[in-house]
Amino acid sequence: MVNPKIKIRLFSTAPLNEGDSLTLPENQSHYVTNVMRQKAGDAVVLINDISGEWECHIQEPHKKKTIVRVVRQLSKAVKTPECHLYITPLKKDALSYAVEKATECGATHIHFMKTDFTDVPRVNIDRLQATALEASEQCRRYDVPQIFYIEPIEVILNRPHNFTVAAEDGRGEGQKQESAGVPHLMIGPEGGFSPREFELFLAAKNVNFIDLGPRILRAETAVVVGLSKILPL
Repeated sequence: MVNPKIKIRLFSTAPLNEGDSLTLPENQSHYVTNVMRQKAGDAVVLINDISGEWECHIQEPHKKKTIVRVVRQLSKAVKTPECHLYITPLKKDALSYAVEKATECGATHIHFMKTDFTDVPRVNIDRLQATALEASEQCRRYDVPQIFYIEPIEVILNRPHNFTVAAEDGRGEGQKQESAGVPHLMIGPEGGFSPREFELFLAAKNVNFIDLGPRILRAETAVVVGLSKILPL
């Protein structure tokens, strides 16, 4: 059981075993010592999707190379069920919010797609991967979503998956409903999917729909609503 007094939870790329001493990378060392002002003997939690969650004690605090000792396992790793989310690039703050909430809701793969109404031409994958990692630490996930570069929607639709398109303003009502299996959820850009893209969806054999209701949602809001409809929270 996690000690509620331990506020710091960090992902570790190293295997975690009782009694081992590990050196935290520079960014985590800075966070632990300079931001959170932890001292020798204080506890942090290290976690990854293989070793699980472990309580560790700081041996040598240092702004660049903090050394911790692995003390005890708090819980075994729990695999997040596979879920693919497809969204279009958004403006910086909205996109960070979308990735953060997608991580909290349980997306394991976040794909970017180019649609007819896509306005933002590129994304900073490294920055968004860092956002996903921080969100995973905060929400107590044992893994971090993988984030992919932009691809045209036509290329994505040609893959052998069953896609679920989130259709706002009632356009999905009465259409084919979501399918079983690994979720592959598509959320449109600001302005929604184009009439041409809806023709592609309706003609495809691997596309189903969920209805997001009668309101026009912001794209980042639709991410939360869409995932909440297909995943247990």
